[in-house]
Amino acid sequence: MTISSVPRRRALLHALLVLALMTFAGSACSRPSPVEGRWSATDGREVVHWEFTRSGDFTMSDSRETIAGKYELTGEDTMKVQAGDNPARTLNFQVDGERLTIRKVDVPNDPPLTLTSNDRS
Repeated sequence: MTISSVPRRRALLHALLVLALMTFAGSACSRPSPVEGRWSATDGREVVHWEFTRSGDFTMSDSRETIAGKYELTGEDTMKVQAGDNPARTLNFQVDGERLTIRKVDVPNDPPLTLTSNDRS
């Protein structure tokens, strides 16, 4: 090995490492969240719409109001949602095909909300 080949090898290894990291980061960013998309449910009288974006934003709306905030997946079936000045809330979720079921972790007797996919992203 000559002295001039050492810097070339280092440069090549550096370039390969950068390329590998960019490939990994790109694939991680492009992977959609299991809840990503638009969802809706009817509780008998009221239609509720939820939308989760890839960037971590969510909106929940019904005929009276729209709430916007941020969400973060904290586990395989758990997310935290934060809207405005309200404290963060932990939700369990389950996606089964075209259905998303959300359950409030801190309110055990609250019935789960089952939403149906509506033009998922």
